[in-house]
Amino acid sequence: AASIPDYRGPNGVWTLAEQGKRTFECRDPVNSSPTTSHMALRELYKRGLVRHILSQNCDGLHLRSGVPQKSLSEIHGNMHIEVCREGCSTLRQYIRPYDVTKKSQFRRHKTGRSCDHCHTELDDTIVHFGEVGRVQWPLNWAGTTDILEESTCDLLICLGTSLAVLKQYDFLWPTGEAKKRAKIVIINLQWTPKDRVATLKIHAKCDDVMTKLMQQLGAPIPEYCRTCDPILNSKRSARSGELMSRITECSCAGRGNTRRNYAPPSPDAVTPSNDLVTPGWWTVGISRSLKRSLTSVNSGQTTRRKTRGKRAKASKTRSQMIESSSTNDSDQCAVQEEVSALVEWLVSSV
Repeated sequence: AASIPDYRGPNGVWTLAEQGKRTFECRDPVNSSPTTSHMALRELYKRGLVRHILSQNCDGLHLRSGVPQKSLSEIHGNMHIEVCREGCSTLRQYIRPYDVTKKSQFRRHKTGRSCDHCHTELDDTIVHFGEVGRVQWPLNWAGTTDILEESTCDLLICLGTSLAVLKQYDFLWPTGEAKKRAKIVIINLQWTPKDRVATLKIHAKCDDVMTKLMQQLGAPIPEYCRTCDPILNSKRSARSGELMSRITECSCAGRGNTRRNYAPPSPDAVTPSNDLVTPGWWTVGISRSLKRSLTSVNSGQTTRRKTRGKRAKASKTRSQMIESSSTNDSDQCAVQEEVSALVEWLVSSV
């Protein structure tokens, strides 16, 4: 919905790379906007119905939607954030209105810009495949673990993720008494490895589900305002303390500003365009997927047949799942009932 391809969907960049396909360009993520789901989650957070958001995406759209950093764990980094983690005594963040990851590589994260205070070269915050993220922000693992350790997490909603990576983090999933109490809801068009433990699986598009959910709650989904975007608006970006603790609100109505899709240009940013780009944080995952694909091709006919068979089976499974999902999408009553159950659990978990 944000014009940024996913990783492991049928047409995801990882999936295509495993098939040996090398076209990995998309619309510049800086020019994308938070989706209906992003803005709905922001409103649910504002109303106290959602306490914390964990994101695997590096596009920064949750932060751009207005959710404060303290309640957001971007565990794979944020393309807009570079940090000084060597020269300054405490981690210092620089939040930019452009992609800082263009030079990002596996274990090579220097951005070419320097800290204003100690003049040490800054690092991006991307966590590539095979790396372990060490920086406190924007990863904010503590924010997630604090919620889980309180044993008060009654509802876990998984929106649009394959869970191929998150399934490996055992501490994220309820165990013991918490497992008996906590409900897991998965919203995805495809199969996930956690479907069998889910209390509810909704085969539908995230934006469709979130729209219905907000309608049943009687809560409007706020409009995204590019002018008041806390990352793209340089004045707001400078107030990093506010981004840490406060929800970013649109203030256009108060000052009579009607240019809701306007964002002031940054002197360091590339002029926005419709040209296709390859985000820096994609490069390592893509190259590894391509390498796996080429290794399979060069390791003999038997291996090729096995690999091809596995892919064909996986492709068939995905197709069946999507076809089934399309049927569920057309059956508005079924989805409506599932969303009603989710709304009931969401409200009761407060």
